[in-house]
Amino acid sequence: MARSKSSLTFLLFLSSLLAITIAQNSVQDIIKAHNEVRAEVDLPPLRWSKKLARYARAYAKQRVNDCRTVHSGGVFGENLFWGNPGGLFLIDAIYRWAEEKQFYDYNTNKCVAGEKCGHYTQLVWARTQRVGCAKETCHNGDDFMICNYSPAGNIKGQKPY
Repeated sequence: MARSKSSLTFLLFLSSLLAITIAQNSVQDIIKAHNEVRAEVDLPPLRWSKKLARYARAYAKQRVNDCRTVHSGGVFGENLFWGNPGGLFLIDAIYRWAEEKQFYDYNTNKCVAGEKCGHYTQLVWARTQRVGCAKETCHNGDDFMICNYSPAGNIKGQKPY
């Protein structure tokens, strides 16, 4: 009886971990993370796109052999993230992209010298309306994450908002 009870406890523990993992990669959480960033600059919320999510998933599956953050070259806006395994979720990538805000100078519409800010500007591109994301574990165990945006942002010479 004691062994059966401990097995049940272990299964409940594993199922709670699975629920946390799924919850942190849920469409609702991904949309919420994007829209929190957009709300900081008074932009309308994004909506989930199954089409963009399928595109993201198909491309992420192509990257599993080497896990390199090489852009797909498609017509959509795109943010990529690579990370070591161990609990990274799509929302972690979104918030890391959002951290680039500190390197974006709205007045000059440029990144601070030596820094990146294009992930952030895609997140807050005012004309973007839809997003779809995917995450795959690469053969080496690392994680590859991608979000695609439509309409695409980061149009040269234009400010994001």
